[in-house]
Amino acid sequence: MSSTDDCERKFVWHEKRLCGAPKVSLSCSLPRIEGNWPFVLVPTCPLGQLNGFRPRDTLSLLGSWRVRCARLRPPSREIEVNIYVEVSFIMGLRKLALLGIGICLGVAASAAPSVRAQSCTASQAAAVQCFVANAVTTKITSPRYGMTLPQFEAYGVAVSLIVQTHHSYLLLTGVASAISDAMPPTNANGSANQSAQDLAVSQIVNAASAGGFVTPPSGTTVQDLQWFTLDLATAMNDNEGMLQMLTPGVGLRMIDSYIVTGTSNGSVNWTQVDSNLSTAVDNLMSAGLMKLPADHTSAQVKTLVNSVAQAIYAYKVSTNRTTL
Repeated sequence: MSSTDDCERKFVWHEKRLCGAPKVSLSCSLPRIEGNWPFVLVPTCPLGQLNGFRPRDTLSLLGSWRVRCARLRPPSREIEVNIYVEVSFIMGLRKLALLGIGICLGVAASAAPSVRAQSCTASQAAAVQCFVANAVTTKITSPRYGMTLPQFEAYGVAVSLIVQTHHSYLLLTGVASAISDAMPPTNANGSANQSAQDLAVSQIVNAASAGGFVTPPSGTTVQDLQWFTLDLATAMNDNEGMLQMLTPGVGLRMIDSYIVTGTSNGSVNWTQVDSNLSTAVDNLMSAGLMKLPADHTSAQVKTLVNSVAQAIYAYKVSTNRTTL
């Protein structure tokens, strides 16, 4: 009799299918029996032949079970036939776990677009954050000013709020174009000096904010206004000479002319410069060439002009220029 017949003769297997899964090998002590995993395998022996049923030392919660059946015979014919059948659930459970993980990942992947679509349309801020993240991913832009991606996304939201304002957005655009024209990021000898232009932008934006000429929208800061103006100025620096024709920096050059007049032996007489600039503002207003913004006074305008003059002088010193 073959070993397979002997094994099958001594055991009656009852199989209860739990769910479909790939085939695995189930081992009998003699042959190997192919079956669909997982099954609950219940060994039954004929009455009087059950010698032992005990759990084996396990490596997992369910582990392996060892079944021992022996045919009981008269003493003269005492022949014990010990067959050990081990059915390990460990590998099966691992395969099921991997299958479950795979299914979960598949469901998550299929659901991700809709979840992301919902989050990106949850609000204007969420839409901007998604746009910035996608722009960075596709290398349209990249975080700058030492920002992390979340900080860059927050800055993107701030920019979207700034451009929805009116007076602040217009003034910052005008400041950026004037600086790009009259205060380029170069030294007098033509070498690069980006920090000089950056400092001028920061000083002038701070002065405009202090005088109430620009107001950070709710959810933004003066730093956001500075970064926004820096971005505009940087973009306008590469203008192929168009700003020289439009001359948006004429106002800065006019202010600089008073600095040049008030300078003697390399020293600036700021009292004289401030006085002359104050008179110039009054004359421009009297002639109707300059009008006060709503809720602002001539004193605030003069303070702003004086602060701009200080920024111009610092730029000239840094770039070794005598005039703009």
